[in-house]
Amino acid sequence: MKTLIIYGSKYGFTETLAKKLADKVIGDVKLVTVKKADKLNLKEFDQVVIGTPIYIGNIYKDVKNYCQKHKEEILASSYRFFVVGLGGPVESMKNFDSSMDGELIEHAVEYAYFGGAVFLDRMNVIERTMMKKIGKKTTFYEGINEEGIEAFAISLNGEDNEN
Repeated sequence: MKTLIIYGSKYGFTETLAKKLADKVIGDVKLVTVKKADKLNLKEFDQVVIGTPIYIGNIYKDVKNYCQKHKEEILASSYRFFVVGLGGPVESMKNFDSSMDGELIEHAVEYAYFGGAVFLDRMNVIERTMMKKIGKKTTFYEGINEEGIEAFAISLNGEDNEN
């Protein structure tokens, strides 16, 4: 099974989670940033995963642009999404639903929430100020949904969810 994992990451956390997923997927796995994904032919892969962080209530613009540009190719493939955001699973998925193309969501095999993080030291002054005022985060924060990543990998691997 050939799996392509495409991810967008501004501060590195979505990349970290994409790598965690890739380590759990059986078969030939290609992990690539969305900025380098334009060169790939999705037809060469049995399944495609697209990971996006949520910033200020919207999916990452590079992921959104990629999905718009390659919509027909994505729709023609077996694809899934994973979402990373500080709003927790409910708020992050709500933001994903409202900012991702509805047709892509409707035809996705599945989508899941993987966690969220704040790296204030990686943000510029404006971003730190916004995070402190709007996001109410004044320190480093990291939350990984290990169970969600594991369940997603099991689904990708075609295994039963029975324990």
